[in-house]
Amino acid sequence: MQRDERPSETGVLVNTTSEFDYASVPTSVARFLKGQAARIRQYAGKTVVQIGGDLVSAKHYLSHGQFLRWVESEVGIPPRTAQAYMQAALWALDHRATAAVLPPSLLYILSSPSTPREFAAAVERRIEAGERISPTAVRAELKAIRTAERTKKVDARAIGFTTAPKSANHGDITSRISLALSEVVEILANSLPAADLSRICTILMSNEVLDQPDLAGEIRKAFCGVQPADSPTISDLRMAVQKRDRCAFDQDNERHHQHHNGAADPAQS
Repeated sequence: MQRDERPSETGVLVNTTSEFDYASVPTSVARFLKGQAARIRQYAGKTVVQIGGDLVSAKHYLSHGQFLRWVESEVGIPPRTAQAYMQAALWALDHRATAAVLPPSLLYILSSPSTPREFAAAVERRIEAGERISPTAVRAELKAIRTAERTKKVDARAIGFTTAPKSANHGDITSRISLALSEVVEILANSLPAADLSRICTILMSNEVLDQPDLAGEIRKAFCGVQPADSPTISDLRMAVQKRDRCAFDQDNERHHQHHNGAADPAQS
């Protein structure tokens, strides 16, 4: 690993610490590769933001289902990628200076709805101060923060549910419910890709869902209909039934054959 500090185009001293060993190549080649890497990072980041902006403009005229079909068939990119592009473009509207120098990987992290705003702001300040930040390091920091927060919430929830008196007032119950919902959202944020989490937020926060008279019943019914990944599917059950029937049919044939042979022997003797 090498450490090299040089002024950026804005005059800020940039820490260009790299995981790539530039000492393994000639000095002139190392200088060329560093310049190429910086240009490619900026080009790629700007391209993501531009594409995301174009997708946002197109989505304005389409329903969600129409937009997904259009993205896949006409643009030729997966919906998750399109969602990440759009999130990056919307985030860049308020962070133009930072977004202009970020590679796509950092754009995706900082613009993700699951990334705490305080954390994203802290990373942005470090970048503005000239620190060269590795996406791998940012992911590790983010994972550590989420793990610590999840542990605190689980501990708090355990204390709240085990020590709360039976005569808890409405405020206590509301607080416990809010804590439990926060844990659910935290689990989803840590388990799902940003695009999937954003889709869930869009669905659950829509007026159509929130105004549902029997929302609790609909949520219960939806969860009851979810089939665990390791449980047998309908196709698995159908194949099992067919296999069972074939075995029964073969056994009947074998018994019939044995009975026929047994009945024929005395006649032959």
